[in-house]
Amino acid sequence: MPKVKKIPQRQCVGCREMKDKKSLLRVVKSPEGTVSLDFGGKKPGRGAYVCHDVECLRRARKSRALERA
Repeated sequence: MPKVKKIPQRQCVGCREMKDKKSLLRVVKSPEGTVSLDFGGKKPGRGAYVCHDVECLRRARKSRALERA
């Protein structure tokens, strides 16, 4: 019987839904303090995940979820 590979799940900070890690966009704050987008998911630093939807990003900014994450 073959092993089933787990798919990592992350929560969008805008809509608070659990989705596959690959389907979300990672926003990273580096140790130096700069904020950038991480398309590969490998950058060092503190990260938060957001859907590829503009409305989710607006909700995350309005509720200050990105600053807290």
